[in-house]
Amino acid sequence: MAVSVLMMMMMLMGAVLGMAGVSLSYGDSVPASQPQITVINESDNGRKLCLKRGEILEVRLQAQFGTGYRWELRKPPASRLKLIGQSVESAPPGDESGYETQVFRFEARSAGNFTIRLDHVRPWEAGIDPLKTFSVSGKIVKASAK
Repeated sequence: MAVSVLMMMMMLMGAVLGMAGVSLSYGDSVPASQPQITVINESDNGRKLCLKRGEILEVRLQAQFGTGYRWELRKPPASRLKLIGQSVESAPPGDESGYETQVFRFEARSAGNFTIRLDHVRPWEAGIDPLKTFSVSGKIVKASAK
C-alpha cells in the first residue's frame, strides 16, 4: 500500500512539473542544451527566415474548428525541414472568440533552402480555393561551432 501511494505521488509530481515546463530525466545522459526555437505566426506570412541546423521552427496560426476551417500543410518542405509535431491549443479561459491555435513544429535537419505553405481550408471541400494561405521560405545553415 505504501509503495503504491509513493508511486502515485511521484507520478503526480512528474505531471505537475511537466505542466510547468520542467522535465525530469531518469537516465545517465542529459542533453547538453535545448535546441533554439523560432516562433512565428500569421503576421510573419511571406517572411524569409534563416534557421540553424538543429533549430526548431514553431508555426502558430489561429483556426476556428467550429466553422470547419483548419490549417493544412499543402506544400511540405523538403526533407531538410521535417514536420515533427502538430497540436491544437484551446482559447484561454474567458476568451469567447471561438479561436483555437493550431501549432506546427518543424526541425531544421540539413543545410539548404525550404518553403512551407499552409492553407486554411475545409478538408471536405475539394477544388475550392483556400480561405487564407500562409507561406514562409528561407534557408537552413550549419550551426556555428562553439
